[in-house]
Amino acid sequence: MFKLTWWWRSVRGRIAIVFGTYSLLMILAGLVNYCHVNKITQNFIFLEKCDSFLNDILEIRRYEKNFLLYYEDKSYKSALYYLQKVRRFLKKNKDQIRYFIGEKTYQKLANKIDEYQKTFEELFQKNRRVSSFAQMTLENRLRELGHTLVDIASTIDKRVKINIKTALFTSRNVPIFFTIGTLVCLGLLIYITVHRIIGPLTYIQDSTEQIIKGNYQIFPKPKDPLEEISNLIDALNKMIQELELRKEQLIQSRKMASLGTFTAGIAHEINNPLNNIYLTAEAFLEEFGGSLTSGQKEYVIDILNQVQRASDIVANLLDFSRTKRYKIGQVNIGEIINNVVKICQNVLKINNVKLKLNIPSSLPIIEGDPSSLRQVFINLIENAVQAMPNGGRLEISAEADNSQLKIKVTDTGIGIPKTNLNRIFEPFFTTKGKGTGLGLAVTYGIIEKHGGKIKVESEVKKGTTFTIILPIKKDVKQS
Repeated sequence: MFKLTWWWRSVRGRIAIVFGTYSLLMILAGLVNYCHVNKITQNFIFLEKCDSFLNDILEIRRYEKNFLLYYEDKSYKSALYYLQKVRRFLKKNKDQIRYFIGEKTYQKLANKIDEYQKTFEELFQKNRRVSSFAQMTLENRLRELGHTLVDIASTIDKRVKINIKTALFTSRNVPIFFTIGTLVCLGLLIYITVHRIIGPLTYIQDSTEQIIKGNYQIFPKPKDPLEEISNLIDALNKMIQELELRKEQLIQSRKMASLGTFTAGIAHEINNPLNNIYLTAEAFLEEFGGSLTSGQKEYVIDILNQVQRASDIVANLLDFSRTKRYKIGQVNIGEIINNVVKICQNVLKINNVKLKLNIPSSLPIIEGDPSSLRQVFINLIENAVQAMPNGGRLEISAEADNSQLKIKVTDTGIGIPKTNLNRIFEPFFTTKGKGTGLGLAVTYGIIEKHGGKIKVESEVKKGTTFTIILPIKKDVKQS
């Protein structure tokens, strides 16, 4: 029942069932027609025998009349001859005769023939030329028995003919029923084609036109769709999601390129005034530091610190905007992660962050820029530590298949609200009290240049997972 339901929910299944039903109808019609033609043929052959049987009975009656009129020995012997033919017919065609008249009537016919012959023989033995009451009784009895034999023979003949007519009627109607079955199967095919295939395909066509117009909304499935239609809609929805993702990635790439050009110009313009301020404040402190009060010195030192902080920001902006040519080589991600962990070990310990590494030693070698990929994991670990101000757990795991390498960095920090998830890779976007908001933007750019993807999943107060997907043995884009 399950398999039948599954087949009926697919286009190929329904068509197969319809054609299977049609084929069965053809086979059934052929078998029925063959059986009835064979039956008619056999009945016609038996009808000829029945006609001969009836004629033999009639011959017996004719010789019976001649005997009763002329009491000729020849008539008696001829009657006995035909009686023997009748007996042979009954014996040879016993099953067919019983089929048409039943066992009871067949026994009656056999008994009547025996009684007829016995009566005939008894009458023959009497004094045929002397009329007597006994002889008249035997003659009347012989006539009655002969009449009964004719009636039963006629009944057999009629029933065979009725059976032939019935078989002919059935054979004549088989093509009609077959035609009706064909029309029903054709109607089902039209229904499946028009209502269950063309209708949903038209709906999908109308929906794909919305994609051309830039509308990337998910297609809702029709009610109770066929398997192929359902799979097609799922594939289209997956394609829409991928197009939407690629669109966002393209926008992000263009945004970062524009910001890079913009920030490079600003950074160069700001860098010189900052250097002048820093040098002036430093010279002022050296020349007049001895005559300044402690409060005044603190003001000057604060100026130097703030200028240094601004210079660091400008340096980060220049790093973000600078076009970098990657040095491509063979990279062991496991070694890079282990090296980064050693660098960040003290930071993790100070911030009470417990680290769990799940990096298999059998990870495949990929192609990429080691220093850039090292910066990616430094940024992610620093980001995770900042998300766990009261400590927590940090897990870094990696796995690979034939085409890609997947690395996950998971923390148990404060998490990221859903409203911010789509913005965390934007330059200068940050929810922290400090920082430039460039770390994740730089990370995004590095992964993209390596032909990979970076995804984020987060839940507030539970933690965040960054997933990096890098291609294996694939050329890295060169800037």
